[in-house]
Order: sequence, then C-alpha cells, then structure tokens
Amino acid sequence: MTAIAVIWLSGTASAATHAIIFASDYGSSKSIAKLANASFDGRLIYEAFLKAGVTDVQLVLDADADVWEKELRSLLARTGSKDTVIFYYAGHGLQVAGANYFVAADGETLIGVDPVISLLASHVEATVMIIDACRNNPFRTPDEVALKIDPAIGGSRSLPLLSIGEVRKAPRGLAQLSELRGMSAMVLFSTEPGNVAADGEAGKGSPFATVVARELVRRASLNTVIRRISLAVNKVTGGQQSPWRQGDLPFDVYVAGMPNFPAP
Repeated sequence: MTAIAVIWLSGTASAATHAIIFASDYGSSKSIAKLANASFDGRLIYEAFLKAGVTDVQLVLDADADVWEKELRSLLARTGSKDTVIFYYAGHGLQVAGANYFVAADGETLIGVDPVISLLASHVEATVMIIDACRNNPFRTPDEVALKIDPAIGGSRSLPLLSIGEVRKAPRGLAQLSELRGMSAMVLFSTEPGNVAADGEAGKGSPFATVVARELVRRASLNTVIRRISLAVNKVTGGQQSPWRQGDLPFDVYVAGMPNFPAP
C-alpha cells in the first residue's frame, strides 16, 4: 500500500502513521502449542485500523524470522522521521533472564522485543507497541532442544541459542522492558508483568484484542483509549487480566482523529 493516513499530534503539524500487525497461530509448527485466536485477532485489529482511517496497515500472518526482517525493513522504508508507527503483536511471548521475546511461526526462533522497539524508535518520532503475548511456556519439545535468538533485522545471522530447559525455568508472562528510557515510545501489554493473558474461545477473539479493536476507532487521544482498554479488559475478565502500560509519548496521538468539539 502506498497511501498514508494522517494522524493528529497535539501541538504539532500533522504526520503520517503506519501500522503493522504480526500474528501467529503456529498451526504448522510441531514445537509449540497452537493458539486458537491469534490470527483471528490480527485480522480483527487490521480491520479496526482501517476503520479508524489508517490506510498504511500491514497484516503479517505466521511469519518466520526472514519474513519478520523483510516486513520490518519494508515498514522502515515507508516511514519518515516525524511519523508514528503502531506495532501490534498476537502470538506466543516469553521472558528469560528479564528479556522478552516474540516467538516466530516456526516455533523455534525467538525475536527480542527490546531490539524491535529500539529499531522502530530510532527511525520515527513516536513508537507505540501493543503486545498480546503473555502466556505460559508453550513448548512441547525436550529441555535439551535449543531455540535460536534472532535480532529480527540486521546483525549477525550466526544466532545465539537458548535451551528449552532455560525457558521452562523462567517466570511466566513477560517482564518490564529495559530500554524505554529516553525514547519516544509507549508499550501496552495485554496484562501486567508476570501474569498470563487469556486466548479466548476459538473464533471469537481474545478478550484483549476484542476490546482493543472496539476502542481504536474512537475519536480520542491514545492515552484515553488505553485507559478505556485497561478498564474494559479488567472488567470482562473478572479482574484476572489487567493491561499494563510502560513508557510515554511527548505529545497526544489521535489514531481515529480528534474529538468533535461543539462549535462556540
């Protein structure tokens, strides 16, 4: 897609926004548990961005590490230094030694969350990352099997390894990100650090994605949208899941446009 949507940044000139969604069900992987709703959630969020008026939206389903790199490079080629990127992830995620990882569709490659957000933040004015990936250890393979850790873009293709045994010993859920200080970046996790998020009934979407899709189309600041998401997810899950935010942006972002104020 070549069309670029306009979002409004409070106190600044208008700038372009770009959205990218990575979602994996892991249906072809023998190494990892399949998810019931991740691809469904990805399509749900994709439609919500379009409805909100964002026209540069890419939906990437069941991507291996090479596709991750290709799509991130393509995204960066379309962005300008004053633009905003919104990155949404639905799939397996885990933490080991305080570092968070996305799991590529092969179920055997881990992609560091911190390197991805650092990469995006170094190219655009504002980066928003939404992560629906706080789940229990999903691997079916023996402890001695090694996972590859991929930088997602650039870096050496001689990848470091991490054993399944190390993953099984790690705390559940995701950890706080370590590299947001000084960045114009904000991350919304589907639940608080160390907790796990519900995948939901197959074909109906996760509680988190369903609420996010509904709230993204509101003509309100992203701060207001995130507050509404957090309250709604906590309510629909009976207090079992509380979305958690880290980082901040130095200006207001209006994904679907500013509210309609009454004429004086």
